[in-house]
Amino acid sequence: MPLSFAVALCTTAHASTTTHANPFIHHGTTQTVKASGTIQLGEMEPFETVRNEDGGEQTGTGDAGTLHQGLSVQLDSAMGYGGVDGQAQQTWSAAPNRISFSGLVDVSAYGSVYDFDGQYWGHGYTETTLSHRFELEDGHGMRLTMNSTVADYRDDDFAFSLSRLQDGEWQAVWTNTVIFDDVAMYRDFSVPLFLSAGQYRMDMTLRASAYIDGTIGGSYGYSGRTLADVTLSPAPEPETVLMAVVGLGMVLALRRKGRAEGTASVQNQL
Repeated sequence: MPLSFAVALCTTAHASTTTHANPFIHHGTTQTVKASGTIQLGEMEPFETVRNEDGGEQTGTGDAGTLHQGLSVQLDSAMGYGGVDGQAQQTWSAAPNRISFSGLVDVSAYGSVYDFDGQYWGHGYTETTLSHRFELEDGHGMRLTMNSTVADYRDDDFAFSLSRLQDGEWQAVWTNTVIFDDVAMYRDFSVPLFLSAGQYRMDMTLRASAYIDGTIGGSYGYSGRTLADVTLSPAPEPETVLMAVVGLGMVLALRRKGRAEGTASVQNQL
């Protein structure tokens, strides 16, 4: 899935370009970490099916801290053994001059049976989510830095979005989604953004999944792992001024284009 980009440039020609180093006013954060897993042995005669499962979820609402949810499901019986292991973790910090996030989800499933009539099945899932709202009183140049890695397995992905509240609706400023079959599973970049004054929301989701299915004669399975680091901070003053000038130029160019089209329309009516 391609990366999509839309910069929140000057919404008016007189947008402010304040240079103070602490532009963020934080309004609230909600974050969760989840992990669940199931292992099952049996399903075929003469074995009786046995099953074990576990899961957990944690939720946080602060502007800093770490959430972690571990997963370890084990099953050992006369017909075979199996297990699902994984973790979901995120560290989050929202300071007046910096927003930073680091997340990891990974999970693996394994199993084996001792008889040709046996069968085993296992599944694991881990996820982290975060939604943070903040405000800028003035337009400001920012630097968005992002690193993410998604393993080459099904159901693994990382999604990021930065949105601005416009006329009562959240409008995308920047979105970046990386999925397991993306051509670029590794994203490492740093980009400038000029953000107008207003309210913003930053959302992040990391997911990983594992699956195994087989008999004593063979098996099929995969493990999942997704990592991401994101930082949003004020850009250096020269970069901020340059972004503001470029944004103003675009606004003026669009206005000139609008006037030219209006003039042509009037002439066509004469």
